[in-house]
Amino acid sequence: MIYRFSAVINTEGSRAFIKIPFNVWEETGIKGNLPCRVSIRGICFECKLIPKGNGNYLIPITKKTLSKLESEEEYEIEMEPIERLSRINHNSPYSKEHPIWKIDGIETIPIQAGFCGHCCVAMLAGVPVAAP
Repeated sequence: MIYRFSAVINTEGSRAFIKIPFNVWEETGIKGNLPCRVSIRGICFECKLIPKGNGNYLIPITKKTLSKLESEEEYEIEMEPIERLSRINHNSPYSKEHPIWKIDGIETIPIQAGFCGHCCVAMLAGVPVAAP
C-alpha cells in the first residue's frame, strides 16, 4: 500500500530526514525494521526507516537527494513499505529480471591444485564438476 502525506525535510547537523506524520505501526501493522520505497517530487529511492519509538519513524534523506530538493519546503511524499531493499543500482546492467547471481552453467575442467575457486563457484551454482 502506498501512503501519501505532506512533510518538510528537516536538517540536523549534516543529517537530513522527514518525520512521518502518523503512527507507522498502526497504519502498516509492521514493527521494527521497515524498508520502504519513497518518492519526493519524482525522485524515487529506497531506504530503511529510522525508528524513533512508539510507531514514530523518520525517512533518511541522502546528501545526493537533498541536493535536488530544498530543505524546509513542504513536499508531497509517497511511501510504500517493501519486503526488502533491492540493492540494484539504477545505472546497473542488472535487474530483478536479469540478476547478477544467475549462473546457467560452468565448463568443467579437471580439478587441479589452484582451481578451488572454480569448484566453489560450481558448488554455489549447483553445477556438478567432474573429477579428473
